[in-house]
Amino acid sequence: LSVVHDRTVGYKQALMEDLPLKDEDFIVQDSKTGMFEENLPVASAILNANPDVTHWIVTGINDDGAIAPLRIFEENGFPLENVLACGLGGYIMSYEEFQKSHNSYIVTKLRPFAEGEAAVQILYDYITEGKKMPKETLVPGVIVTKENYKDYEFTF
Repeated sequence: LSVVHDRTVGYKQALMEDLPLKDEDFIVQDSKTGMFEENLPVASAILNANPDVTHWIVTGINDDGAIAPLRIFEENGFPLENVLACGLGGYIMSYEEFQKSHNSYIVTKLRPFAEGEAAVQILYDYITEGKKMPKETLVPGVIVTKENYKDYEFTF
């Protein structure tokens, strides 16, 4: 899916702009669906293949893709204070993660209906006013952490 590729490239570009990282510092492994159970063996293989890595930044194309590696790190006794996992979505899985004792997870929380609202507005403007449809539309998100997660609603 192009959205998976775009999210992966976006994370990498942002990290390279803001941190002293090189291309070879990245281990990119896409999963087919991004679901939690599918990400567990992927994360396990990456962790086991890189025993000398002492600090990790994990990005996921969704909540599952960031939280599954956290479970693998925990199961292997890796110190979570050396991990920052960033998910995308901000659904029930994120809410549950924020309630745990560690502070290793953040999420870009999306509004559940933002894509639909944007699509309907674009289509309406096209039909009623003849406005050209944009090739790309971005929907807003907000960074949610353990410190501020109670300020937001989560889809249960």
